[in-house]
Amino acid sequence: MKLPQGIGCLEDLQTLCSIEAHEERGAVNELEKLRQLRMLYISNLTIETGKDLCAVIEKMKCLEYLELSSISEHEISDLECISSPPYLLRFLSLRGPLQKLPCWISMLHNLLEIWLFHSKLLDDQIRSLYSLTNLQKLYLYRAYEGEKFHLEEGGFQRLKLLKIKNHDRLKEVQIDRGAMPCLQTLSMWGGLLREVPSGIQHLTNLKTLRFFDLPEEFVSSLKPYGGQDYWKVMHVPSVTFWKTIFGNPDVFVGNLRESDPINMCYAYHPKPV
Repeated sequence: MKLPQGIGCLEDLQTLCSIEAHEERGAVNELEKLRQLRMLYISNLTIETGKDLCAVIEKMKCLEYLELSSISEHEISDLECISSPPYLLRFLSLRGPLQKLPCWISMLHNLLEIWLFHSKLLDDQIRSLYSLTNLQKLYLYRAYEGEKFHLEEGGFQRLKLLKIKNHDRLKEVQIDRGAMPCLQTLSMWGGLLREVPSGIQHLTNLKTLRFFDLPEEFVSSLKPYGGQDYWKVMHVPSVTFWKTIFGNPDVFVGNLRESDPINMCYAYHPKPV
């Protein structure tokens, strides 16, 4: 739905979702009157309307949920022009390539959850998220451009859930001792990974490990009997494998149990949340 003309009259509005940004700058600027907004989701942003929206967001001091989506996965978003972000923000989702990860994100100390889509980030930019001391959930969907994803000691001290999905160049994941000490769920999709993340044995609180669309050699390396990397994940209560078959991404392949080798028979199973 297009951003309605005259929406600035609704000064007590708290939720505004699934709205498309107009090319006309006046329509976006009218949002600055909505100072009581708690939730905002705007799509079809261009680099010009994104800059205008930044000035508006600075004035939304009550905002707790913010989702911004560019007009396409190729349209670069410039969201850097925020010097004083809404300090109550708890959820942030950014869809579309970024020139760089906005520096104001590291100031959001109440942030609990971040979703990044098609962001085209590198290691040093991901590292800037380490300062988010309350962050509990991080979703990366084609958000990382590097071949090696390095999670350094001290990073993401309260993170409980990490999902890394569809990073075509990703060949290696390294987890330092002391990184993500509270992590409980780790899900990984595709890429060029051929072996389990190095250092995954350091994640002593890990309860659920999910692998999607990974090659046979990866799965075989985790078999309880003869898999060279099984010792790295033997402390994890639930290790499951999933595949996309005939376009269906919800196909459960098997699970890992010390007493029961991986069952490689295909069966339909509800998609995990």
